[in-house]
Amino acid sequence: MAKKYKDNIIEFPTKHKPSSKARLQVLEARIAEIELENDMMRADMDYLSGAINKNVSELQDILKEMSLLAGLEKPIVEFKGKLDDMQIEFNFDQLDDFLNNEFNNENDKEEE
Repeated sequence: MAKKYKDNIIEFPTKHKPSSKARLQVLEARIAEIELENDMMRADMDYLSGAINKNVSELQDILKEMSLLAGLEKPIVEFKGKLDDMQIEFNFDQLDDFLNNEFNNENDKEEE
């Protein structure tokens, strides 16, 4: 019967505190892990930054093409004259007409 009670007793831990040398090794290993994680995250950030720049560039190209198709912008022509010779005129009526036409087309579709 004595053995039965002994199995239920929780033994007091006998492990001693790790030595300073062992603790130093653990901390150095953790520093190496953190440096590796940081390097991996920096590489991820570089990749994501490149991906965002690529998407922004593609978006600009798409918007430029859409504006050309809508007649809001004329194709870019290389200018070889002097800036003094250039006269700039802004035609906002064309943009308003386009936007109003699109808005009216959407309303017509909703009514159907």
